[in-house]
Parts: sequence; C-alpha cells; structure tokens
Amino acid sequence: MLNALKRPVDAETAAYKWRDATKENTDAYLVVATATLAIDPPVKLERDVLTRMATAISDAKYGPGAQEFGWYAYKIGQTAIAARWFATALSLMPNDEPSAYGLALANQKLKDKAGFEKIIREWGPRSPRIAALADPKAARQRIPAAEAIPGPDGAVAVDDPAPAARVETVADEEEADPAPAARPARRQQAAAQPAERRAAPRNASRSSGRTCTGEVRPALLSSMSALNRGWCLMDLNRPIEAADAFDVALRTSYGQVAQDAAYGKTLAYLRAGLTDQAAASAAQTSQTVQRAIELKTEILTQRAIGSYNDGRYIETLLMLDERSRIAPEQNDLMMMRGWSYFHLRRWNDAKTIFVAVAGTGSREAQRALATLAEAMKPH
Repeated sequence: MLNALKRPVDAETAAYKWRDATKENTDAYLVVATATLAIDPPVKLERDVLTRMATAISDAKYGPGAQEFGWYAYKIGQTAIAARWFATALSLMPNDEPSAYGLALANQKLKDKAGFEKIIREWGPRSPRIAALADPKAARQRIPAAEAIPGPDGAVAVDDPAPAARVETVADEEEADPAPAARPARRQQAAAQPAERRAAPRNASRSSGRTCTGEVRPALLSSMSALNRGWCLMDLNRPIEAADAFDVALRTSYGQVAQDAAYGKTLAYLRAGLTDQAAASAAQTSQTVQRAIELKTEILTQRAIGSYNDGRYIETLLMLDERSRIAPEQNDLMMMRGWSYFHLRRWNDAKTIFVAVAGTGSREAQRALATLAEAMKPH
C-alpha cells in the first residue's frame, strides 16, 4: 500500500520487517527495494538501509535490483561501485542492454579502457547508444558526489562525480492451463496506439499529403523527411520500416526532432512486439513526463504479457506491480494477475482478483471463479 501511495522509502522499511516470512514476502521486498533505488532524483538513504538492500538483492541474485543499484550509485557519483553492480546485473541477465550501457558508462568514467572496449565490441552491434559512446564528442553532464554506498560484495568506494545517466527499466516451467479461459489472449498490437499518439507531434506533420508507399532509402532523406515518413509508415501499419525511418531522423537531428524521432521509434518497436528494442529506444533521448510514463507503461504491459505467455508467473506479477505504480490496471491485466496467482496456487489472491473483476459484469471472471472453485476442491 505504501508503495502504491508513492512512499517507497516507508514501504521498504515496512517490507523489510516481514521479508523472511514467506517467499512472496521476500519477492515483495525485492520489488520495493528496487523501486526505492529507482526514485529520480535519487533519495538520500541511510547507510544501514543501503546495506540491507544490497545484501538482500545480492543474496537473491535479483538482476533488476542489481541494475537499479548500479544506476543509483552512478547518479550519486559512486562510479566504481556502479560498475560492480552493473557487472553483477549482467552476470544475472546476460542480455540486459541497460546494464551493459551502464557498465560502459562507468568503465568510460573510470578510464577502464579494456573494460570499456570489451562492452563496445560485444554490444555495439546490438545497441546504437552503446556504440555511440565510442564517440569522444558525446556530451556529458556532471552531478554532485555523495557518501559511499555498498557494492554487491559489501565493499564501499568513493569516486569523483559521475555523468548523469538514467534508464527506465524486470519459475520458467510451463504449466498446462486448467481451463481455456486461464490464459488471456495476447493483446493485438498491445502498444499500437498509445493515448498520446493519435496524431504526429505538432512539428512533425505526417506526410503533407504525400504518400510513403514507394521504395525509398531512409538514409537518403533529410531528418524531417525521415521523421514524416516514419509517421506515414506507422499509419500504414508498417512498424519495422517506420523504425528505420525514425532511426535516420534520430541520428541526423537534435532537439525536438530527435525527441520526436526517438518517441516514434519506440512506438514502432512496441507495435512490432520488439519490447527490448523499444526499451532501449526509449532511453535514447529524454521525453516529456507524459510521454515517458506512456512509453514505460506500454513496455511493462508487453513484458508482462510476454512473461505470462511464457509461463513465468512470478515475473509477470513483478511487471504488473511495477506498471501499477504508474498506471491503473484494466480488467484484462487484472485477469492476467488473477491467473498468475492461480498458477502459483495462491488461491485467495486469485479469488480476490476474480471477484473484483466479476463485479464489473465480466463473464470471463465468473468462469474463472468457477474454475478456481473446482481447483480448490479436495481430491
């Protein structure tokens, strides 16, 4: 409740007391601790709080928490500690681009040439922003230093102030569904039309009456032409081609055009179902608060759906919990939450959700309650 009320520091204190009571309590504490670290700008945390959070995240080998510890340390100037947390996150999540990006930034700041070049070699072909770090002209902003914080091994270090950086970004066995209704259908084009994208940004008019059906190499277009072509291709539901056009606009422009291009590129990847690419694109430029919330909401929605369809129910709940902190949960996602509880045999939690949705007149929820009652009968 405290976490939902935007009081994650108080939530961390409350959750810590009960973290060892059950596996669910432990998982909840990790989520709350990670949310506390993710507050932007970072909040000042007492040494003992940081230490217990670091211990819990390390003991649980919780990758999202390790990544957020990396960003927290990086933003307050503890670059050496940040590098170790990012490395830990990558060891737990080998394909996590934000952790690789953070490690590259930290290694660059620490003048660790070998470590920096290793990340560039491994990730440069996959991540435009990591590849771009090799450009010595990249602009950097410095922030004040802060007190030492614990690393993943409990050690502390004090460094010079670090560049500001931030990325918003978290039981694999498949179960047979107890009933056809137990797995919600995939959302069709889950993020095809977020609320704000009913029309192109004001300074990026769609196509000025011209079509985008012809064969054109986006690299030959001006930044504004590439941006307009991207929106036109989105209207034609050709998101992969649109992403290429937006990428050209992003790489050849700056300011509002670059911001609109990064926004369009993220929407294109989301429409194509390429959630990881969308998350990386969303971090390429800063956006308005409304856009940032919109994009993060859609990214978390797709990640929750993907986790659910892969049978990773604990991860589904973590994604839904994170999403619920920034956007309300509609009935379809509430049903996904309910069925996740069902698969984890958390009957009472599942019943609470199904009853709530059934109260809106949902027949699917009524069928779910019947399935749950059958499953709870002694056999």
